[in-house]
Formats: sequence, structure tokens, C-alpha cells
Amino acid sequence: MHLCRDIIPSGQGECFHHSVKFGGSDCRHGTETLAGVVFYDAATNRLYSAALNSARTNSFIFLATKR
Repeated sequence: MHLCRDIIPSGQGECFHHSVKFGGSDCRHGTETLAGVVFYDAATNRLYSAALNSARTNSFIFLATKR
């Protein structure tokens, strides 16, 4: 389970900065907070997200399509 904590406009069109806090012992990331970027492509209705932890040893990538 994860919770999106912050989504902040980056000033670069449809790109945003974000942080995600993971929670729970069942999660690979434990309770880490990862920070990265989110991009929404309105032409394809796709949301892209990627983030790293502060040590840059863990990461995640997320892709979603709105139907």
C-alpha cells in the first residue's frame, strides 16, 4: 500500500514533482518515502510516474491509462 503525499507543479507543462510514502511490512519498500516526477499525457490519457528513495537504491515506475 502506498500513499501519495505531495504533487507539486514543476513549471514544465504537464510534469509534476511528487513524493510517495509506502507503508506496511508487506510492501517491498517498507515505510520508505520516494520522490520523483509525474507526467500526464493528455493525448493518450496516460499517467507516468517514477521515483527514487534518497539513497537512490530503491525505485518504482507506475503507468496508468484512463479509459
